[in-house]
Amino acid sequence: MALHLRDALEQLIEIIYPARCLICKDFIKRAERRRCPVLICKACRESFVKISSPRCNICGVPFVSDTAGDHICGDCISNPPNYERLIAPYLYEEKLIAAIYEFKYGGRYQVGKALAELLAYFLIDSFKFPSDMLIIPIPLHYKKLRIRGFNQSIIISEVISEILDMEMDYSILIKIKDTKPQTALKGKERLVNVKDAF
Repeated sequence: MALHLRDALEQLIEIIYPARCLICKDFIKRAERRRCPVLICKACRESFVKISSPRCNICGVPFVSDTAGDHICGDCISNPPNYERLIAPYLYEEKLIAAIYEFKYGGRYQVGKALAELLAYFLIDSFKFPSDMLIIPIPLHYKKLRIRGFNQSIIISEVISEILDMEMDYSILIKIKDTKPQTALKGKERLVNVKDAF
């Protein structure tokens, strides 16, 4: 009886206040929400270009040719980065860029939370984490934090921390250098820009 009542209540809520995609604003059917609870519709999720093998074992950049499989790219061999491995579910392209901009510069926190949920589910499906793993959000310089009013990295980290049941500590890193915005910079320029910033 309680199950039927809950189902009827969900249907009523769906009629009065239907779920809409946070990106394209299309309605999301209840059946689709049950398969994927993230408030980004299937069409928008599928428009994000997934990163797949072959890719660099360190920076994660995909290779054009798939003949050699996963290996370390020339850039990481000639100029080894300060991290062991970088992972991302999607390429930084079109709809994903637009969604990130909506979140970071449009103050649409729900878009950021939905993207964080997608990232968390990707991590669950792709990796086994040690129990002592710690999430450390990247801090903003205090001047940028004052202008923007929030740190997008903390919002994303909080969602991932909750879904993965993983501890988060935002006090470990402090940004001591006010860097240029990363948006107009390419990969190598971004690394140079944040050198000695923390």
